[in-house]
Amino acid sequence: MPLIIHRYTNKPEEGYEKLKESTDKDHIFYKALNTHTAYKVGSPWGPWLVTRPMLDTLTILVDLKGFEEYQHLWSAFVDVTKTKEHPAFSAVYRKKYAFFWTSEPIHEGSEPPQVYQELQTQTHKDTKEKTYRLRLHFSPERTGKYKFQEFIEDLSYVWAEPDLADRILKKGRVSRYDIAIDILGITPPELVFDPTIDGKRIFYSPKEGELETAYFGKKKKTAPVKVYNKVLQQIEAEEKKKYVANPYTRVEYSRKSGVVLPKLISRDSPLPLLSVYKAPPRPDKVDPAVWKLFLPCVRYLGLESALGLLDEPLQPLVRDAMAEAKAATRRPDKIWKFWPKTLQKYGFYFPEGEEP
Repeated sequence: MPLIIHRYTNKPEEGYEKLKESTDKDHIFYKALNTHTAYKVGSPWGPWLVTRPMLDTLTILVDLKGFEEYQHLWSAFVDVTKTKEHPAFSAVYRKKYAFFWTSEPIHEGSEPPQVYQELQTQTHKDTKEKTYRLRLHFSPERTGKYKFQEFIEDLSYVWAEPDLADRILKKGRVSRYDIAIDILGITPPELVFDPTIDGKRIFYSPKEGELETAYFGKKKKTAPVKVYNKVLQQIEAEEKKKYVANPYTRVEYSRKSGVVLPKLISRDSPLPLLSVYKAPPRPDKVDPAVWKLFLPCVRYLGLESALGLLDEPLQPLVRDAMAEAKAATRRPDKIWKFWPKTLQKYGFYFPEGEEP
């Protein structure tokens, strides 16, 4: 069956880009466009491809100039949502008020861009002095450069702040950001996970037994790394598929920070927290039943512990097969070199001399 991938862009005038299939003797290669793909994997490991990093979620804290500005902004938000003077803004009450900015989808069938806004107060533990800030939470991958600029223009209208863009883009502090990598043409059960992060490993599977979601480094309610079947997640959430008619796996890395937004470009790569690569073919000397049990053990126990369950003569053979698969299908440096261009795509500012 031909594999066709539709990938929406952040440029309205371009519509969407179609990644077409092409036949190369024994297998299908994805013909990937440079705007979205870090690298592709061909025979005998593929065909599948790995996208460039995406900034899937971003939380920015903007310091306010005191109670007067906090009060002014609160009144402005309430007025604009009550009077419906600006239809993009709406309010919701969940123990406290939060405000939403929602725009038209970039393309027909794509999810509408949305920015969550919350006014916060914080009291210093020792001095009891109060500070005020605006919290922005959104998906840069969904808003893109053009919709984020539209949001700032609309917020400027509500706030009446001439230097708003500089306050957000140059001085806004990043409290959390989630980086997503999509692996197209492959599902989680076909992959091997080798985490270096401490904490719990939690795996979820349906009744049929195939892995759907995995969490790594989980502590309490959050997990720094998550791997899941994105197609199933979109079906359950009744979302439009980003890549049409193809299986794909998403790997998400959640990071906390305190840097200003322009410094996000120089953050270290989170990819070493979890190595994700294609499981190798079964070595000839390994019994099929043993191999079927071995791969889940790698996920649950780690590679070295799982190797210890095999007969001693098989251990070096399997270790070499796993190392070959990892070297052939995992290329974190190729992915992370696109991080600066990812941020540039969203229209974020950079320190002088650090532009991509």
